[in-house]
Amino acid sequence: MFVLRRIGSFAAALLIVGAALTGTASGAVSPSELRATIGQARQDNQATARALAQLPSGDARLVRNQLGRMRAKANKASADLSKSKGTPSKALSKQIQTLGRQASALRKGAEADQSALLTLDKIRAQVFADLQQGLKSGFPADTDMRQLRWSTVGAHALADRRAALEQVRRLKTSSYRPTAPAAYKVASAGKMPAPVAGLTPIPGGCALPTVEVSAYAPRQDWTGPRLWTTDEQITAQRERLLDPSENLRKANASALRVAASAVADAGSLTSPSAVTKRVLSVGYAWFVTGDSTYSQALAKDMRALTTAEAATDLVDEAKWSLILATAADWLADETWAAKDVERARRVLEMRTLGSIGCSLALEDTVAFDKLNKSVVIGSGAGMVALALSRYAADREPIAATMNAALVAVDPGFTVLDPDGGSPEGPGYWNFQTVPAAGLLSSIDRTLPASTVAQVPALRATGSYVLGSSSPLGSSEESTRFADTTEAAMRSTLPAWIAGRYGDSEAVTVALEGQLRQGIELMWWPENEAPGAVPDAALFPHTGLAVLRAGSATAWLKGQAALTNHTHLDAGTATLRVDGVDWSFDAGYGIKGPGYSEDGPDGRRWTYAQTNPAWHSTLRTVRGNRDFGQVVGAQAAASLAGSAARVELSSALAGVTSAHREMSLSSSELTITDRVRGRNQPYAWAWITQASVSVQGEVVTLSQMGRTVTLTFDDLPKGATISVSSGPKSLGAPASRIEVSLPAASEVDLVAHLRW
Repeated sequence: MFVLRRIGSFAAALLIVGAALTGTASGAVSPSELRATIGQARQDNQATARALAQLPSGDARLVRNQLGRMRAKANKASADLSKSKGTPSKALSKQIQTLGRQASALRKGAEADQSALLTLDKIRAQVFADLQQGLKSGFPADTDMRQLRWSTVGAHALADRRAALEQVRRLKTSSYRPTAPAAYKVASAGKMPAPVAGLTPIPGGCALPTVEVSAYAPRQDWTGPRLWTTDEQITAQRERLLDPSENLRKANASALRVAASAVADAGSLTSPSAVTKRVLSVGYAWFVTGDSTYSQALAKDMRALTTAEAATDLVDEAKWSLILATAADWLADETWAAKDVERARRVLEMRTLGSIGCSLALEDTVAFDKLNKSVVIGSGAGMVALALSRYAADREPIAATMNAALVAVDPGFTVLDPDGGSPEGPGYWNFQTVPAAGLLSSIDRTLPASTVAQVPALRATGSYVLGSSSPLGSSEESTRFADTTEAAMRSTLPAWIAGRYGDSEAVTVALEGQLRQGIELMWWPENEAPGAVPDAALFPHTGLAVLRAGSATAWLKGQAALTNHTHLDAGTATLRVDGVDWSFDAGYGIKGPGYSEDGPDGRRWTYAQTNPAWHSTLRTVRGNRDFGQVVGAQAAASLAGSAARVELSSALAGVTSAHREMSLSSSELTITDRVRGRNQPYAWAWITQASVSVQGEVVTLSQMGRTVTLTFDDLPKGATISVSSGPKSLGAPASRIEVSLPAASEVDLVAHLRW
């Protein structure tokens, strides 16, 4: 064996020739060599798995999929070889040899990707060290050039990664040779590495695809603020306030009171949402009054944000950096704040774009999710780019970052755009719509109209807030559903829509502005004519139907496509009368082990707040392994005349047809369930925080000195009504009124809630 290893390929050639002389078919290989090839492929697969653990999510997914193929091929090849008798066939020999080459190419590709990313990590660590040193003792004059050198190395590392991933995709070894190590040596020696075609270095040590500068960077003669508002809007608002409408007078007075009270908290970084509201309120007050008390408070927040530690979570980093970019942009022309603005600029360049920019460059899943995270991250990156554009002699990095930001927000905007809502619930709607408003208001006047026109305008958000909220005519609250901890609707994005497009529904929300943040007043609509509050509203992409009558509002929940914040709550009904909620949705509740396991067998569905047993809906009861509704099923919501309807045939296992219909009057909510299918038991539930008493088939709910009665039409024989207390994992005290229905192939159940 030692001799064979030493003579290598020559020995292998002799073996093949020998096999041919002793009768092995031309083109075939001996079983021992094929077994060795399979063994080597498995070793390569193990090495690939080790490299896989060091890759970002997008890269890891691609490598993992290919690795799964290689492992399956190796198992099949081994089994086929064991079954073959005598000399293996040409086809089998070729199959195994191809396996060997592909497994080797996959390993080399994964390891090359890992090496490129390790170089990128070294660069980013150096950039961060430079930032910390600069914040401590001042930034040297050559900071910009030094950062450009590191970012150019980043471009080489990303080019290496791109070649490595192409090898992974093709499972074929390429002739590409990595260039990042040599570029790193050049940069370390204080010299500028060669540029990389198609990639633009951006601050923070990364690079992004090169784009047309004129489409994605502000014009060079731009003056004044770039974020949220403009000099023209500020001047126009001051003129409006000389003779305001009564609505604007009240709103402005309220905004100034909020700003005045917020000044005392300046510099306190409690939460991104709290600091965002403070900065947007204090900044507005400064713009319209010119009072330096507000600009000083704004500077205090900017200093605190500059010296704060970097967020470990990319979404949090985006939220904090969006606020910092706003403060730095608004104070940029104040000479007294120049030193603090410079420090903020360096943090945004070297830390924010070093984290968000690299995430965009690496196409991390979190940055391109179809839901709230992509909107927050993309909006943060885009607004940072605009804030930095006033300093950039070279506009290519700004354009590249803005293009990547708009690509990132597009999936999330696409979810928000059709009906203005989000299947993730009001809390996550709020989470993303304030950054969305910031991005839209910022790009609208800074970027070319042709580019802005390609970005979803989210105009339906005004209709969503107005149509889904209660009490009548109020944008204060919607109903809770999915993983949400709040139902109060923020008016920032509808306020932008009202000022930009004048949509009457958005105008209504803007005028009411329950949770107004000062900057919203810069977009005050010229026409204050409000839209009519609808008696019925439907948001099919969100999965929500709404009915109103008198002082009552009722919501009926459909089920959109599965998200990682979805609950099994298709058909859930909620009721609010005179501002009192008679049904309860736990929302986020308590998170624990396996809460994010949202597959068909995931532990997520064992939690009370996600399970249909603790929602006001209908479910199957077929045994311990039955969650009660089908994971991932969609249930369309619709309006049929004055009634709301949800199709449940996909959500309930074993049924051929099923739907829930809901109608509302000023004194009664009626819920009708019709099910046809397999002979099986069902359960009907109503979840409430009211006190409950049961007498026969009449259930009484009481709270806040008010009463609602719940009755049923002709309960089937054997049906029982029970009341149970919610478990601690529900996250809040609540009771379940449950009607247990005996096994049947047909269910016709009509429930009435009267007040």
